[in-house]
Amino acid sequence: MTDKVVHQDHRPLPDVSPFIGRGVLSPPMLSRIPLFPVAALLAMAAVVGMLLVRTYGVSWDEVDNVAVGEAARRAYAGSKDYFALPGLVEHGPLYFMIFTATSETIHRILPLWSLADGRHITTYATFLFGALSFYVICLRLLSRKSALMATVLFATQPILFGSAFVNQKDIPFMTFFLAVIASGLVGVDGWGAFSGERPGQPPESLGLTLRRFTEHAAADWRELGESAKRHFYVLLTIGTLIIVDLFLVGLLRHLGASVLEAAYYRRALWPIQRLFDLIAVDAYKTPLQLYVEKFGSLFSVLRLGISALLFSVAIIFASRSLETIGVLWMGSWSIDRYPYWLVSAVFLGGAICIRQVGVLAGAILTPYMLYRGRKKGVLPLLLFWLLAVFVAYLTWPYLWGDPVNRILDSFSKVDAYGLHTAVFQGRVVFTSELPWNYFPEFLSLQLTEPALILAGVGLPVLVWKSLKRESDPLVVGLLAGWIGAPTYWLIYHGAGIYGGIRHLLFILPPILTLAGAGIDSLLDLVRRPWPRRVILALILIPGLWGIISLQPYEYTYFNSFVGGVSGAYGKYSQDYWCTSIKEATEEVNRVAGPAQALMIFGQVQNAIPYARSDLQIESQYSPLWKADFVVLCKDVRSSRWDPDDFRLIYQVHRGGAVYAEVWERVRPGIPN
Repeated sequence: MTDKVVHQDHRPLPDVSPFIGRGVLSPPMLSRIPLFPVAALLAMAAVVGMLLVRTYGVSWDEVDNVAVGEAARRAYAGSKDYFALPGLVEHGPLYFMIFTATSETIHRILPLWSLADGRHITTYATFLFGALSFYVICLRLLSRKSALMATVLFATQPILFGSAFVNQKDIPFMTFFLAVIASGLVGVDGWGAFSGERPGQPPESLGLTLRRFTEHAAADWRELGESAKRHFYVLLTIGTLIIVDLFLVGLLRHLGASVLEAAYYRRALWPIQRLFDLIAVDAYKTPLQLYVEKFGSLFSVLRLGISALLFSVAIIFASRSLETIGVLWMGSWSIDRYPYWLVSAVFLGGAICIRQVGVLAGAILTPYMLYRGRKKGVLPLLLFWLLAVFVAYLTWPYLWGDPVNRILDSFSKVDAYGLHTAVFQGRVVFTSELPWNYFPEFLSLQLTEPALILAGVGLPVLVWKSLKRESDPLVVGLLAGWIGAPTYWLIYHGAGIYGGIRHLLFILPPILTLAGAGIDSLLDLVRRPWPRRVILALILIPGLWGIISLQPYEYTYFNSFVGGVSGAYGKYSQDYWCTSIKEATEEVNRVAGPAQALMIFGQVQNAIPYARSDLQIESQYSPLWKADFVVLCKDVRSSRWDPDDFRLIYQVHRGGAVYAEVWERVRPGIPN
């Protein structure tokens, strides 16, 4: 039973939720939070990571990201180097600053570890913190054992485990996103909701609660004056027309584009013209079409804000007019939870800096806080967003000069990954032409079979439990928004992702939470210890075997639905980070003569840390006749490669999937 919230006239309010935790982190409460099992798990995982870290190669963008991180750190000392770099609008340098600083410290402590090893262990440690955040979220819905098993399943997904060392972009973003949600839930609900115990039955059914609320609201409506009712009808009509136009008709969008065109040609009304001139200095240097495209991107964001504003106005009007809704609006929230809520805001600012779409984490927490806290949640939400914006500004030097325009420009490019190619279903396709099933198909082939099956079981189970109020329907809705919003954007707006599903790794945690619900239902059916151990082994074996058999290329994993990595070879992108160049370069070190030339078809930076000091390293853009040896990353497609004068001497492969090749010259090169 939850405590009743009392209104000013001392009438008991309806239960805000039978699942809201009570109290803050105190010794009695802390003893109920099952942290020891996951701490032991993470400690073992940390040992495994330290043993394996030196086997991983440098990834494609890693050296460039190091340069960004180092330049950004110097920017705080007044250096202008950072501001001369390209692509600053795309994302901030927060994590790049972190992993360059930690790698230098680790290298000083462990001189045998290279700077790359220090960066990789930092990213892996970030992943483990993400696993801890995942566990906390699972405790909000699952039993302790199920939450722990779901966390093990999460940590042993080969695509995540392998990416945890070499993906310095998407793994940190996923972790920050998880941390926003985990600390935000604790900040709203308190630690009492995370004990991992089965939630008790509510005092009454959801249907009865809704029926009683409807009856009271109807009685309030009948007592409302005719003038207030007319105001309500007018506001409802206007709001509905605006919403329909924003999302379906488009009159306001066309009007905005027309005003923009008039301002561009200096024909707009004076206030509008003045505003345009302040924002768009030297507008004539930029084509009108580019301004129209930027306006379209900005309008897509603004219409969401306008919709939220209209909804807020409707709630405030209804709360002032109908006593039943006004009583509900009082809400329940404890000021003692501010530390966790503000920690969530700090992580949100970091997530936005790492990738703009991090704003989604705050967007799905906002209605959650408003529902839980009602009126009491408004001030915490304001502080939450102000602190998040401040952290993003502080950690993203690009914003310092013109924060408003630059952040808007950055958000307009939230899905602008540039034109790339991807291998999908055996075809090389441009990212601008990806089919709608690109992400669902990759997802179904790169998670382990038990994870997919359990998620399929857990989805209806969790929905059914939320309808029966055995699970918190608000948290289930939060997971739905977490999965649904980016998936909808990808499928219907065509975000040009590439490199498999690496840009969408942050969607995997809620999907694996559904798998945890599937585990929960299995444990309900199987009570005896030894069958449970057998089930756990069957759930984990595919992921563990994928990690062992593919190491250090675990992120190239494909499940048995496509025939493993061998079946996926040539059909889907695999070693898109080209980390296999490390192993191929080490083979060249073994067989090459003194001062011979090694050409890299891939990123030269992937080979330099591992090549013998006497070897001459050439990029793929150098004349081919210079090369004595060629290392070819198989994910690189180049028309400049001609194997006629070479013989294949080594392949980096796992099963039938070849990630890199080493070719040795057999006929002397002739300069063109």
